[in-house]
Amino acid sequence: MGGADYARELSGMGYRLTRQRKAILEVLSGTSMHLTAEEVCVLVRAKCPGTNLATVYRNLGLMADEGLVGKVNLGEGRSRFEANADHHHHLVCLACGRVEEMEECPVRLDETAFARSRFRLVRHRFEAFGYCADCSGGNAG
Repeated sequence: MGGADYARELSGMGYRLTRQRKAILEVLSGTSMHLTAEEVCVLVRAKCPGTNLATVYRNLGLMADEGLVGKVNLGEGRSRFEANADHHHHLVCLACGRVEEMEECPVRLDETAFARSRFRLVRHRFEAFGYCADCSGGNAG
């Protein structure tokens, strides 16, 4: 998604594409890594000097809530952010920290259980923790 697309998306939600928001989106779009707010802030400051961490936190939260960026917790006790907000899941290596995205969804949910509880499910998350092929000596299984 480019700058004009982000501007259109944000505008449709009632928000403007500020310099800081544009820089945050460019930082996340420019990497395949899952960055903390602090890491995003360091990279945003290269584009918008003087941007503070509170601004980055506030905007990342807003963009994650609106579905423009993905927000995941990879077991570290803090959130990480990514450009990919589409439905996907993660495999996380406990040794080296590598994160691999899974495009297929391994979660099968029983809709009748939600209906019985009158619960309207809007999304779910799945992160699997283990050891990648490099860290397990090629024996991931």
